[in-house]
Amino acid sequence: MNIFKRTLLTAGFIGIIATSCLVTNADAEPYMLPVPADPDGTYIVVQKAKNKDIAIIQMIRKGTFGTTYTSRLVDCKKSTFKYLATEDDPELYVEKHDKAMKSLFANDMEPLLHNSVSFHVAAEACK
Repeated sequence: MNIFKRTLLTAGFIGIIATSCLVTNADAEPYMLPVPADPDGTYIVVQKAKNKDIAIIQMIRKGTFGTTYTSRLVDCKKSTFKYLATEDDPELYVEKHDKAMKSLFANDMEPLLHNSVSFHVAAEACK
């Protein structure tokens, strides 16, 4: 089982899906996402889930300095986001992601900056 699918299951994401009616692509194959704001990075969408205006997207970024695992919470209507977890080590990523899921809707979202990496990632999450 890949790190993201395990993370979603152990973080209680299935419970969030059940209570919030998030629609997830848990069975979808990972795919590449072009991010013009970061031409040195390769972005892979591993999993995303959406309920109306709220989305969660989990990604892998591969670049010259290694691999980074990230998850973001996106408010598609307000054009805001926050990192739930970002880490170079997959095991530490799981720990951070699990902790972040417990305070998922804390009011500390940031505005999306046009053409930033998060802007492109959020656009994909909100599809």
